[in-house]
Amino acid sequence: MKPTKKQQQILDYIDHFRAEQGGVAPTYREIMFGLGYASVATVAEHIKNLTDKGLLVKKDFEPRSVAVPRESVFEVDFLGEIAKRRGRGEDDDADILQAAWKILTD
Repeated sequence: MKPTKKQQQILDYIDHFRAEQGGVAPTYREIMFGLGYASVATVAEHIKNLTDKGLLVKKDFEPRSVAVPRESVFEVDFLGEIAKRRGRGEDDDADILQAAWKILTD
């Protein structure tokens, strides 16, 4: 199914945000501010509709987990884990490889 114009704007925003932020997905609030919506509920409704159409994937109850399906689930998990570790100052190669191993073996 083809997205509506507003849904396409959200998909494009998510892609752009992830590219700018090293793979980290935006929060609903960041999408709201970025696209000039007045309510997070509007974003949530669009996200739900995009997910129902199969144009977006997300993990329930997991922040920053929205992704366009062409990205693999591994990529979403891996990039998110790297971003979390870098935020804690754990950005050396050993930590990144351990994160990758954990994701692959879970």
